[in-house]
Amino acid sequence: MGACIICDDYLSAQMLYEHADFALYHVKRTGRGNLEIYSETLEKERLHLNRIDQALRTADIHAELYPVFQPIIDMDANEVCAFESLARWQSPTIGAVSPAMFIPVAESLGMIADITKLMFSHSMIEMASWPDHMRLSFNLSAYDVTNQTVIKALIDMMHASQLAPGRFVFEITETALLQNFETARDNINLLRQAGAKVALDDFGTGYSSLSHVQTLPLDKLKIDRSFVKDIETNTTSQTIVRSILALCHGMHMECVAEGAETESQVRFLQAMGCQFIQGYYFAKPMPKEQVQPYLATATGIADS
Repeated sequence: MGACIICDDYLSAQMLYEHADFALYHVKRTGRGNLEIYSETLEKERLHLNRIDQALRTADIHAELYPVFQPIIDMDANEVCAFESLARWQSPTIGAVSPAMFIPVAESLGMIADITKLMFSHSMIEMASWPDHMRLSFNLSAYDVTNQTVIKALIDMMHASQLAPGRFVFEITETALLQNFETARDNINLLRQAGAKVALDDFGTGYSSLSHVQTLPLDKLKIDRSFVKDIETNTTSQTIVRSILALCHGMHMECVAEGAETESQVRFLQAMGCQFIQGYYFAKPMPKEQVQPYLATATGIADS
């Protein structure tokens, strides 16, 4: 629910409605099941989103948007096993814009399909220079997951690249599934039939995690960083992570822990039996020019 308190600042019912509606939008974007009251903080966010909206409408996405890559480490093999591709936007008018801010705006403007295909194309070009065992993890927006035209276009691009389909991992979030579960499930099946893998991102933060694992054809779960940040001291986080690892083991799925920032967190996860770890401890997302130099120095990275 979004709400706005009536006060002397409101000159019209329309303004009151728009602010309450934005509070509702904020709740949907940051976590359902809450009440948000329109505030000065939301006012700043609304004005910033308006600036993003205007800048994105006139943006040259081919020149301004680009992917960066964060490694995923196989702790057992002691090597980089994949890179996650993450979209970035450097606007000439408003500077660097977080994907959390511009992706929803791109969806509302009907631009997200073009951005997704552009980022996928750039990512595949970089992927072609990686060792043959290395995978690409690519994020799909809520619009992508529920749009069969976009999914088929990505599959066509994947096949045209002549890269092994099994090296592609498409990441989806539970929030995206809420848009249209049946259509999302059908599109996930299309990706897997094409030979690609599918991962459920931010696992454990949604409302129906276990039912999704049961009904969707998934290959991998990614443990949300909120369970990793205090894993050394928070017994609840420890229990949740152990349960997710056991679930993945029992269902023959891979499991990646996100957000590992310290050696202590990495060693704790490793002691729990977590094979795949991602986070700032190993590397922050890097531009494509830094990938090869990073790989050249990443031998024995799990022991570093």
